Amino acid sequence: MSIRPATRKDIPSILHILTTAFWDEDAVGRFMHPHRDKYPNDVSKYWRGVVRESWWRGNHHWQIVIVDGEGVVVGFAGWVFVDGNPPTLYQTLLSLSLHTYTFLSTLLSPNRASSPKNLTAPSRALPFYTHKLPPPPRYDLETLAVHPAHQGRGYGGLLVQWGVDRAVGEGVPAAVVTAEGTEAFYGRWFGRRAGRVTEGVGNPLAGVRGGVVMVRDV
Repeated sequence: MSIRPATRKDIPSILHILTTAFWDEDAVGRFMHPHRDKYPNDVSKYWRGVVRESWWRGNHHWQIVIVDGEGVVVGFAGWVFVDGNPPTLYQTLLSLSLHTYTFLSTLLSPNRASSPKNLTAPSRALPFYTHKLPPPPRYDLETLAVHPAHQGRGYGGLLVQWGVDRAVGEGVPAAVVTAEGTEAFYGRWFGRRAGRVTEGVGNPLAGVRGGVVMVRDV
């Protein structure tokens, strides 16, 4: 077993892991992809956009995979260092290009498994919970997934520990937003609960289960 930075060759495995691991998760599954049973192959289109945008967003993003003893990628973590600095012109243009590419991809090949309105709910919910996160600089665990066939073997914990070690080494906090039922797992590293991303009148994520903001303070 080993942990290493992801490469482009890992992307198909990463997409499969994310699609499978989050299939029944309340936010990505039920809420964002209510038609996934009818169009199962379309769910990976969502994750392809997520991976594409995080892959190219800059040096502060790390895509980490864990590989079992046979060389098979079985888990993935997306960590990001939030420095609080305004984006550079290059970063702004790159972000615009990525969003445009994703938009055009959706027009040409729609994600029929999704609710288009609910796909945008996480970004529209940001004003309801960003104040609950520690101020920059900090590390955020944006995505964590282990293939269901390999869960329960400690792989997820090793991927969490990778980023927590960086945060501790640099003397900055770390944060994660949990999926339903994962609070006890993340509580091993993130000791403080700071509310939910679903709270607030008019929150587009209202009714979604999970979404606890958990923080590891300095």
